[in-house]
Amino acid sequence: MTATSQALRWREVFEGAETEVDRVVVDKKIANREGHLRDLRKLIKKVHALDQKVDAKYEAWQKAQQKGRKEKLERELKKMSAQLQELFPKFYYKQKVIEEMIVVAGNVHEKFQASLRRIQELTNAGLNLEGVRQVLALEEENERLRQALAEARQEAREAVERTHRQYRRDLVPLRQLPAPFGRGPHAQSRQ
Repeated sequence: MTATSQALRWREVFEGAETEVDRVVVDKKIANREGHLRDLRKLIKKVHALDQKVDAKYEAWQKAQQKGRKEKLERELKKMSAQLQELFPKFYYKQKVIEEMIVVAGNVHEKFQASLRRIQELTNAGLNLEGVRQVLALEEENERLRQALAEARQEAREAVERTHRQYRRDLVPLRQLPAPFGRGPHAQSRQ
C-alpha cells in the first residue's frame, strides 16, 4: 500500500463517522479520539509530502544513466523509504485492518501481474503498444458486456420465476371451479 493511499484512507475516515475511527484504530487511541485525529491530520500531510519526494526520487533513479549517480539515488531512495516506513505505525491501525489492507494489496498486485502478462503475450504476438492498448480496451469492454449480460439473464430468470409464482397463485384446479347449473360432474348422475 502506498503512502498516498494510506493518507487517502485516513481522509475517508475523517470525512466518515466516528464509528469508522473506532473500527480501524487500536483501542488505546479511541479514548483520545480528537487528539489522535489532530495528530493524524499532521501525519497525513507529512506522509503525503514524503511520498511525493519518494516518487520524484524514484523517477530520477529510473532516468539516471551513470552507475555512480544511480547508486547514490538508490541509497537516498532506500533512506526515504525507511523514513516513510517508520511513519506507518503511527496510524495505529488494528491488526484486522492491516490484514484487510494486505489482502486488497495482494488482489491489486495479482491484477497488475495478470495485466503485465497479457501485455507481454500481445507484444510477443507482434502487436505494438497502440495495438495492445486497443486489444486491452476491447477485452475490458467485452468483460463489462459479459457481466451486464449475466445480470440481465439473472433478472430475466427472476422475472420468469415471479410470473410462474403469480400463475400458481391465480390458477385454480379444475375440480375447484364452480360448475354452471346442470353441468357439474354430479349433474349426469341426477339424470
